[in-house]
Amino acid sequence: MKVPRAQLKILFADILRAYSPASFEGNPIFIKHLTNFDIADIDCQNESFLNKARERGMSTNQEREQELIRDGFWSESKNRDVANFASFIENAKNTRAKHFQKDLIREIDIEIASARQSIKKIENERDFLIGDTAEKFAAKKINEYYIFKSFYRDGPCHTPLFTLEEFNDLEDDQLNELVKTYNTKMDHFGQINLQRVALLSSFLNFFYLCNDDPRVFYGKPVMELTFYQAELFGFARYFKRILSELKTTPTEEMMDEPDKLITLHTGTQNVQKYVGGEGNVAIVGASPTELKQMGINTDNGIDLAREAKKRGKKTLSMEEIMEIQGKGR
Repeated sequence: MKVPRAQLKILFADILRAYSPASFEGNPIFIKHLTNFDIADIDCQNESFLNKARERGMSTNQEREQELIRDGFWSESKNRDVANFASFIENAKNTRAKHFQKDLIREIDIEIASARQSIKKIENERDFLIGDTAEKFAAKKINEYYIFKSFYRDGPCHTPLFTLEEFNDLEDDQLNELVKTYNTKMDHFGQINLQRVALLSSFLNFFYLCNDDPRVFYGKPVMELTFYQAELFGFARYFKRILSELKTTPTEEMMDEPDKLITLHTGTQNVQKYVGGEGNVAIVGASPTELKQMGINTDNGIDLAREAKKRGKKTLSMEEIMEIQGKGR
């Protein structure tokens, strides 16, 4: 969920503190941001839950799927369909990265979204047919344990909110409230918001002082960083490079719309790679303002949209653009 821009500084503060304040049954509580050490503990518990399920005679996902195939309720062809859609998505992403025309990028995004929906539909059908398995039992138990490991009474997150016995004795409505509280808070730390934090001027002012060293920035070893701290630092390094390579200063809107900034950077790199900054061109699907942001001179340029129409096409290939610019071989 994309939060209001004014709330980004609060998210940054939570990331630095490594916890988020919340409330439960009218009392203040704190949600710990987990580290690799926490996840290692959770992974061990997951293995324990899986073993317990197997001891109870529960089948694995793979065993149930093979039973369904044997009985004619499922087929390997549907698994191949999922693999083919996944391969299509990867190829489409690679193709998208090579284009700068907005219309083409939009069409590719629509195709990627459609392929993802197709995968989801097939996987939902398979999950329904498979029913309860050892993995699903373990997933349910580990989700509850994840909640147990996340809630604390104090800000530094030293005192758990519950003992394990107290947690296991919670009523369903109490557990549901904890899950809802956790999801609501942690939903704010999605990729889009972490990227927006990484582009805040107040964040960048500090980040540029640390010389790309996370230990200098956070004051602790990398392995002790929370996942949000590590992810934010990675985005900061990525956007620092992008901002240094752009030909023009991005707009304030782009600094709050990471996807637009990334698209501008990708378009700039592709245009410069194929037609160079010295050419006077008009790229199909890009406005004069966007072209100037890419570092392209549009004065008295060649209208590639018109050139494409002459050839009976919507767009031109890079080879055709280079040919028109006198760069073809």
